[in-house]
Order: sequence, then structure tokens, then C-alpha cells
Amino acid sequence: MDRIGALVEQGWGVAVAAVRRLDGGLDRNATTYEATGLDGRRYFVKLRTGPAEVAVPQHLHRTGVTAVVAPTGAPLLADDGTQVLLYPFVDGHGCWTTGFTDEQYVAYGRIIAAVHAATVPPGVPVETFDPSSVALLRSLAGRAEENDELAALWRAHAGPIELLCDRAEALRAAARATQPVLCHGDIHTGNVLAGPDGKLSIVDWDAPLHAPRERDLVFVLAGPWGEQVVTERRRALFFQGYGRYEVHRPTLDYYHAERVVDDLGQFALSVLDPASDEETRRTALHWMRRNLG
Repeated sequence: MDRIGALVEQGWGVAVAAVRRLDGGLDRNATTYEATGLDGRRYFVKLRTGPAEVAVPQHLHRTGVTAVVAPTGAPLLADDGTQVLLYPFVDGHGCWTTGFTDEQYVAYGRIIAAVHAATVPPGVPVETFDPSSVALLRSLAGRAEENDELAALWRAHAGPIELLCDRAEALRAAARATQPVLCHGDIHTGNVLAGPDGKLSIVDWDAPLHAPRERDLVFVLAGPWGEQVVTERRRALFFQGYGRYEVHRPTLDYYHAERVVDDLGQFALSVLDPASDEETRRTALHWMRRNLG
């Protein structure tokens, strides 16, 4: 933990009194911490391997979408190549398990509408409908034998896995990139925090995309992407905040299938990664079973 404090002081001049690692999160490329400064202020620290996105959340926060939690300044590049990001600490809980109240569904709709109405800053990737996820998942079929539990799971679901890959590929032809907007790309309820006052904050801007609205709306309309079932009534509350929009169903179906394929591939990689500990592997296998179910 001394290393985390030293990195925060090096990057942002904050003298750190205490650091604790935070549990939760399924991104195998990131670890997160809470740091408390000598002055008592709390910070959220993320260590991420690979590129870290800061421009989009900073742009949104600066232009008035204050529900977006933006990092402070630029990332610090540690000696081992890790990107270190510092955020203000948001005192709240993720909404994956609790879901939303009626008022929060309306607020969630308003927040996503504000993101989709924002200008797109330079450098945001444009949707190509050419995902690497299908090829990745298929390439892991042989490697699944490296782990007994993964191999057994794969053999039991080989047919459905191949059908999912086929479906994602088939739906690409019907998907449309009409009227692309700025999308979060992963705005499920696990990336929404609710404060003690019920106010929502949006985190984890690691995969923004200039894409059809369906890229984000899939998390409301095609779940379940959380423990709370999204009923027709809750969808109506969401659109009360979001506004009228005629969803292009083939595009929504494409994003639904591709997301499941991508999740399966990423969880399989976590199981096969020699650097993963046993808890990480168990968690990844749990989510693979849940997706396949």
C-alpha cells in the first residue's frame, strides 16, 4: 500500500495517510483503492494496465454532465507501465444488486440522454460493427482444456457458445450506425453509483464509442444487466427521463449478442491468465455460468 501512496504523491502532490484496496469490479486489467490524504480528504485510485480514458469523462463533466465522475488531470505512468488515475471519492454503492428506485430510473434516463446529446471529443473510436470478440471466443475453445473447470463448462455449452458467435455475426449485417452519438459503452447498473441522498454518478469510462444509441440502451432494454429485472414499467420510467426514441431492434439485438460473446471471452481469459488468483478464477467461472444460463 505504500507504493499506492507514493504514486499518488508523485502524480498529484497529495500526501497520503492511509490506503485500502477496494473489492468488486470485474475488469481484469484494473485494481482500485481508496486513499485518504493527511487532510482527511478521500480519493479513488485506479491502476490500469493498458490505455486509460480521461478525455471523455473530463469533457462531459466540464460541459455540465456533472453525474459523470471524471479523473483529476492526466494519468501517471508508473515504472512498470501501469496507468494510475486519481478521482474524487464518491461515497455511494454500485446499483447492480440494489437496482434503482422509480426516481432513479428517471434520473438514469436523463443522464444517458445528456451523454448522447453531448458533443463528441476528438479521438473517440467510431463503431465499425467489426468486433474482435467473436474471433477471440472461438479461439479460446482449444485453450479451455488448460483449466479443468473451464473445459467442463465449455464442453457442456459448446453448442450454445457457437450459436452465440453465429448470431452476433449474422446480426452485424442488420445493425445500423445511423445517427451515432457519444456512448459510454458499458453503462450497466454496476457502473452507476447511488449516494446516500440517492443521487446517481456514472463511473468507468474505459470504452467510450461514437455509436448508435442502442449501444447504451441495450443495458436497459435487453438485460438482465443487474439483479433487478427491468420490467415494462421501469422501461417507461427510464424513457420518461430519456425522451422519445424509436429503437432499431436489429441493432439492439446485435449489441445484446455481441456483449454476451465479449463477456464470455473476457471471463475465459481471466480463468486462463496465469496471473489470476483462485478467487478471480472462481468469480470469472461464476459469471460465465450465469451468462450461459
